[in-house]
Amino acid sequence: MSRLYLEAASVLEKLFREKSGLKSAVYASKCAPKQKPSLLALVSKAFANQKLLNQALTAIGAFKTETKMRRGLLVVMLTELIYGSGVINGGGQVKKFLMEHVDELRSKFEGKIPKHSTKSESAKLPRYVRVNPTRWKSIDAAISHLVKNGISDPKKDENIPNLLVIDPSFTKTLVALESVKRGDLILQDKSTCVSAFALLNDRPPVPSSPIHVMDVCAAPGGKTIHILEKLRPGDFLTAIEMDEKRVKILEERIAALGDIKKGVTVKIIKEDFLKLFADDARLTTSIPVTHINLDPSCSGSGMDGPKTNGKKQLQSLASFQSMMLKHAQNAFDKVETVCYSTCSIFSVENEEVVNSTVSSQFEIHPQPLPSEWWTPSEDSFIRTSPDTHKCRGFFLAKLVRK
Repeated sequence: MSRLYLEAASVLEKLFREKSGLKSAVYASKCAPKQKPSLLALVSKAFANQKLLNQALTAIGAFKTETKMRRGLLVVMLTELIYGSGVINGGGQVKKFLMEHVDELRSKFEGKIPKHSTKSESAKLPRYVRVNPTRWKSIDAAISHLVKNGISDPKKDENIPNLLVIDPSFTKTLVALESVKRGDLILQDKSTCVSAFALLNDRPPVPSSPIHVMDVCAAPGGKTIHILEKLRPGDFLTAIEMDEKRVKILEERIAALGDIKKGVTVKIIKEDFLKLFADDARLTTSIPVTHINLDPSCSGSGMDGPKTNGKKQLQSLASFQSMMLKHAQNAFDKVETVCYSTCSIFSVENEEVVNSTVSSQFEIHPQPLPSEWWTPSEDSFIRTSPDTHKCRGFFLAKLVRK
């Protein structure tokens, strides 16, 4: 049986039992770091469509068989069959059972998934590649490299510097490139590139005073590395992550890209952010924390199209997110800028969290992106969506001290 299915089933069962964020559950799993993006995609689809999947499985008596097959495996494999590749890799008894009822199962989803496709919405989106500026003479050199390796017509993104837009049909070619494995090119969705851009875009040009950026809930490190690329000699970067396994992933990624530090002092702290304060000895540097990038656990509802999450779970997540955002504003008296982001499409995790917790010392700051990225009320929040922005669903608010 596929190891990926077993891990996905374990993560899914944990989500059913506990009130935890989807991404946190995935990155706390035991699978190899290189498999975690695939694991995240599979679990996201299963969790998003659990109601339909469970209804279909119930209709064929999957939960009443004498063999007592794992619910998580049944849901995961049916997800692969209906919303994924359409083919179950391995699977033993569970696969055999599902394939015996395959026509009946597929009939349960008629009219409820896109015609001519059972694949996820994210498969239709462009692939985005961030060019590591320390490894290339220019972005044009990176484009030439991609073209030589059989990737046709890479385009420069209109909004994010050093970001390339590539047809998703080249995904397998991209993943296999040595330049990607080395970190010369970084696969990162456009939505998550907004954080570093928004956090540091209004920094005065050189020469300017050094800053100290804290990246909270930092693993697996895509945003951390993007922030690091934008820092200057003399700056400080502190990455906060409370999960031990995710800390190791973060440490490995930073170590592999050590050449981008360019005089920046980098420190990784394994700690619950809510237990950290400005006077913590581990944060003692010549520069107090001036910028915070906060990307707390969320429903992950923007990762693969619209999802339905239980009201209680969303409220629990929103309560946790509010505590994190309040702490970012109140526990660090020298912080000038806080960027709060989620990969959620739900306002309860986004606008409602920010509007209910923004301190009187801070104000919501207009973002450095086109107005079509703003929410309909033009309240300076950023919200991306697959249909409009050709990237995953994402929310960002930038708070600046008055």
